[in-house]
Amino acid sequence: MRRLSALALGVLKHSAASETLGAMVKDVDNNAALAAAAALGAIGTDEAFEQLAPPLPEHGLKILPPLKE
Repeated sequence: MRRLSALALGVLKHSAASETLGAMVKDVDNNAALAAAAALGAIGTDEAFEQLAPPLPEHGLKILPPLKE
């Protein structure tokens, strides 16, 4: 249920949920954490990316610079 809720918030681009989703990215349930990360990416605001960035190195991932247009 939490995974679906997180994904729905991303689809709706509900930026007010960024902090809650940021906490969910650290969830022990990997599927819930991935859903929260996907939702934050879909929301796409600076605040959402700030919530997403800190946990990435813990999972062996890094943030790449934006592509030049």
